Amino acid sequence: MDKEMDFMIRRFPRYRGLVIQLFDTSEDFKAVCEDYWQCSLVIRKMKEENEQVKNGQENPYDQRIISQYNLLRLELESEALRMINGLKFNMPGIH
Repeated sequence: MDKEMDFMIRRFPRYRGLVIQLFDTSEDFKAVCEDYWQCSLVIRKMKEENEQVKNGQENPYDQRIISQYNLLRLELESEALRMINGLKFNMPGIH
């Protein structure tokens, strides 16, 4: 299983089947998953590095930058859900 697809399944376990189907059939969905995964990794890395900074030193990552990445991740998540819901509502019996 691709790491990006696995990441999305962990984020949206309720939609596991739809995530797998979209990942297998939609390059756009794959791209959103990849961007979402990468964005999440960057956020985690920035937060970890900020936590490791010794007292008295400035954090390497400004909170505004982290907030911008969080906003981007939220937008990517919304786009992924839009795609999932679009597939869900076009499939009979999956409402």
